[in-house]
Amino acid sequence: MAVAAAELPEGKFSLFAFVSDDLIAEGIRADALVRGVAEKVGGKGGGRPHMAQAGVGDPSGLDEALAHGPEVVRTLLKGAS
Repeated sequence: MAVAAAELPEGKFSLFAFVSDDLIAEGIRADALVRGVAEKVGGKGGGRPHMAQAGVGDPSGLDEALAHGPEVVRTLLKGAS
């Protein structure tokens, strides 16, 4: 599983999430993960269980948003129980 931020042309940023089959079976989906991280930077996103992307509204909060990823994963795991 990974969540990454990328700087795009014209100073725009995106978030990307990638999740393997074994983690999807545990209740972690890339679309839910990227939405949880993106909400910290005013972004929205979606995609598929294996790969998803989101926009970034406020890139100044990217470090905090990425650091929030483990909490999003814990929440997803609790919801799958």
